[in-house]
Order: sequence, then structure tokens, then C-alpha cells
Amino acid sequence: MPPFARLTFRKEKVYPSECKDPSEYVLAWRSAGAETETSEDIENKNTKECTVNSWTPWSLCSATCGKGIRMRTRVYKNPIKAHLMGCSRQMNEKQFCNAIISVCDDSENFNDLCAATTWAQWTPCSVNCGQGVRSRVRNYLNPMAIKQCHIRLTENQNCTGPAGPNCDLKPDPRCQTTYWSEWSPCSHSCDEGNRIRTRLLYYPENQKFCEHHQLLERENCNVQSCEAFLRMHSAEICNEPVEPGQCEGTFPRYYFNPTKKACMRFTFTGCKGNRNNFHSEEQCKNACADASDINYNYTEANNNIVSLLPEMSKVDSGRPVDCVVSGWSDWSECSQTCGRGRRERVRTVVTPARNGGQPCPVDLVEKARCRLRPCAIVCRIGH
Repeated sequence: MPPFARLTFRKEKVYPSECKDPSEYVLAWRSAGAETETSEDIENKNTKECTVNSWTPWSLCSATCGKGIRMRTRVYKNPIKAHLMGCSRQMNEKQFCNAIISVCDDSENFNDLCAATTWAQWTPCSVNCGQGVRSRVRNYLNPMAIKQCHIRLTENQNCTGPAGPNCDLKPDPRCQTTYWSEWSPCSHSCDEGNRIRTRLLYYPENQKFCEHHQLLERENCNVQSCEAFLRMHSAEICNEPVEPGQCEGTFPRYYFNPTKKACMRFTFTGCKGNRNNFHSEEQCKNACADASDINYNYTEANNNIVSLLPEMSKVDSGRPVDCVVSGWSDWSECSQTCGRGRRERVRTVVTPARNGGQPCPVDLVEKARCRLRPCAIVCRIGH
């Protein structure tokens, strides 16, 4: 039988990929108050179907202690048209923030030998419908720790398949949904918290028929150990210069003065600033005692007010110590199951720099775009 058709491919355009500067990658402990990442798809920005509403106000800080993240969102003016056009505008913007309490209490003891990477993303649910299981893993930073440490490296969690809890039900065409949004920031910047993600019905007017469809998912998350964060980065935090901020407020705060080896009071204006910013003298002392290698003695001053005086307890050899970071973790799974998404990998600071040693790199989180098979296009036929 002779062929009756011929398929021809022709290259129309090449889209170059640009490498980012390392300074564009920002870690939470590096600069509270700066956006994690702000990127806009120029290709879609001026497309009518990809028009978006204004940003919502910033949310509250996700943590009640330590470091947290706040976020704001926006939505497409016409979500269905945007989906059909494959729009990829940025819908979420995240920004690091300082919680009212700078250090979390009751954190678990941290052992440098048993330090581990952050948890990888959850695997997809093991079933398409009904109840299944998903898992995630993490690894020791020091491969030798596997012989001596016994922390949990694998977590399993029950899950419902993407097709819903009942495998006998046929998909209801009235209840088609968008893909899941990206996960929100963890509610705690360290230790155990939770995060959520959502999806929408294509046809909100059919909501009464779709009550069995899950539109919100919640899961536990653990960004890092609060004790681990403080131990690893206290030297760097406590050596940052005093920064009053750039607003008009007057808030009494304390910062650690590395020259005088003491916690000193200053006036914070309410925004910007840096991490060397504590609500009380006691918080400053607890956070920076290890960083400065000093003991604190309380003595009576002339005005009968107790003052804080440092006393050296360890003699620093002055030998420069270079920053040591772990190797990159494996790339996470793509944030989407079709179309375009993102994946990331991380590395952590094992030994902070001291005495003028080689400083730690800024690029501790690396993100990359991933492109999967095109998403299915759902056509809606009008009357």
C-alpha cells in the first residue's frame, strides 16, 4: 500500500537559555526581607489571555519564631483562557521575614556528625484513585554518619490518588479541575510546620455537584532544625553590622557588637534591617555567646543598673577557617506533572567561615525550569 501522507518537521525559532548569576539565588538565612525569586515570562506578559489581577497584600509571616516567609498571590483574569493558552505568569511571590521571637524554644539538640539535608519533595501517590502511600527521603551530609547516627531518613504518608477516593466513580465532566498550585511556604521556618496547595474547578457554577472533589491539600513540612540553624549561622549573624532600617518607627532592639564583644541597644525603625536584631538582651546573649566565644558576667554599674560585660573564656587562635558547604542534593521532581514547572536542589553550610576565612557562597539553593509533555486541552462547547 503506497503512503498517503507525509509528516515534515521544520525548526521555526530557537529559544536560548541564559545562566543565572549566583547572586540571584537567595537562601532564607541569608537576607530576611528579600524576595526568594521574582521572574516574569516575557513571552506571556503582553498576551491578552494571560492578563492577571493585582497582587494581594502580603500575608503574615509564616513563623511565630525564627525566620519565616510571607507571600502574596494574584490570579488570571480568565483562568480558563489562560490555561488553554498555556500561560505561565508568576502567580506567587515569596519574601523572607523575621518572626517576633528570633529563636525558637524547645528545639532538638543538633549533632554536627548527624546533620542531614532537607527533605526531598514527596513522591507521587502510589495509586491513581483510592488510598495509597507517598514517601520522601533525605541524606546525611557526612556519609560516615550512617554507621553512628540513627535519625529518620525516610518518611511515608497516606495519600488519596489524583482521581479521587472512589475508584468506582467515573470522572464527572462537570467537575474538571486545574492542576495543583505550588505548595505554600512552610508555616514554620524551622522544626515541624505545615503547608498547603490548592486547585480550582473549571466551572465554579457546578460546585454543588463536586463537593467530593478535594480542592485543598495539607501536609507536614520541616524546613530545618531550629537548633541546627542557630548553631550553623550564629557566627555570621552576630557579625553583621547594626542596621536601623528604612522606616519611620522607633522600636528598642539589641544587636551584638563584635568589636566590643557585647550586646548593645539600638533603635530599629520597623522595616528592612538584617538578622543581627534581637527583641531582648537575653535573646542576643543566647544567640551570640557561641559566636563570640565569651562568657557574660553581670556587674553593678554606677547608676545601680545591671549592665552586661563580656569576659573572654576561650582564646581564639586567630587561624582563618574557610567556609565548608555540602555537595548539591539531587534535583527535586518537577513541580508540575505536565507543561512547564520548576525543580530545585540545595546544599547547606557545614562549617561557617571564621577569622577572615573564605566566606560561604550565596548560591545555596539552585532552581531550574523543567518542561514536560504538554498538558491536555479541555474544550468547552457552547450552546
